[in-house]
Amino acid sequence: MALVEDGDFQHILRLYNTNVKGEHKVMFAITKVRGIGRRFANIVLKKADVDMNKRAGELTSEEVNKIQDVIQHPLSYKVPVWMLNRKRDMKTGKNMHIISNGLDTKLREDFERMRKIRTHRGIRHMWLLKVRGQHTKTTGRAGRTVGVAMRKKKFLCLVATQTVRPARPVVREDFERMRKIRTHRGIRHMWLLKVRGQVRIDLLPRRFRLLPDTSALLRTFVNEIGHGEAWGCKAV
Repeated sequence: MALVEDGDFQHILRLYNTNVKGEHKVMFAITKVRGIGRRFANIVLKKADVDMNKRAGELTSEEVNKIQDVIQHPLSYKVPVWMLNRKRDMKTGKNMHIISNGLDTKLREDFERMRKIRTHRGIRHMWLLKVRGQHTKTTGRAGRTVGVAMRKKKFLCLVATQTVRPARPVVREDFERMRKIRTHRGIRHMWLLKVRGQVRIDLLPRRFRLLPDTSALLRTFVNEIGHGEAWGCKAV
């Protein structure tokens, strides 16, 4: 059963570059336009003297023009200033209500202004981070590495055994990674020095170099490095 039997019913109503469904009630239909919410749509219809029980497809051309005029000039119809979405504009200082494509233009101008004057909000917009104090540790990481990247296990077609990568390429890759990020271990690898805290006897002062027959006292010598001769370490 059709909602309206009149042949003038419009199933699609074009309003501010937006397709509005004619089957919906007027108050909810015009909320499809960007910048118009339910409360603003309610007061617009009241100021335009349009029945809110009507469907959008039942509106006449005069009613549509009246609705558009109220939306474009809300202050002239005594719409409260606090219901507008653009109060005290930065350039003009006027109170206005921005809709449709004008909303995108104003937002773009605001973002550019904040970036130019280097505000905290503008910098976070520039870095594509959250602006309103939200947590960013576990949310808003779309397009970035999330979690721990696990290596995929490779299996042979007929044998259920994991293929093992050769050890030498893995070690070389680890060394290159540590060198690139300039870790202490990577720098010592680059300088061809010992990495794991070993004591190089050839780099000690000459009077503390040990003979082969005293190598068993190495641990004690390291603990008492300043008193090597007191433990029976012969100088070379």
